[in-house]
Amino acid sequence: GRLRCVGSPLFLKAHYGVGHTLSVTKAAPDGGGGAVRLDPARLLEVLKKEVAGAELSSLSADSASFRLPGAALPPLRAAFAAVEASRSSLGVADLGVTCTTLEDVFLQINERDLARLRQIQSGTSLALTSDGDPAPASP
Repeated sequence: GRLRCVGSPLFLKAHYGVGHTLSVTKAAPDGGGGAVRLDPARLLEVLKKEVAGAELSSLSADSASFRLPGAALPPLRAAFAAVEASRSSLGVADLGVTCTTLEDVFLQINERDLARLRQIQSGTSLALTSDGDPAPASP
């Protein structure tokens, strides 16, 4: 193995962190057939208007989670307010926000290493950032 992380939890979260996670619980059907179903794509559109780079991270029968990158709080507040204001039309019963955990940090590091390994195995050229992580693909 290779040591990839040295630092305090606060340093690691700041350096490798992925921002926040917005978790939503789907609204239960109202019994009259008129319940609004949660539309993850529509909810993601609402989030992306406030937080660039927002993405769906998980979807289950009764909930959905969205990754909101960045550490700035004003965009996070705006995204939370936008979802809260439209929660009934979006089909959202409850919502909550959590900060990056150390588990998220280690998963992010592992994803970067797997991306690097896939590039090496495919024989494509590998551009790296100053941290040794794969550089984003050019358009």
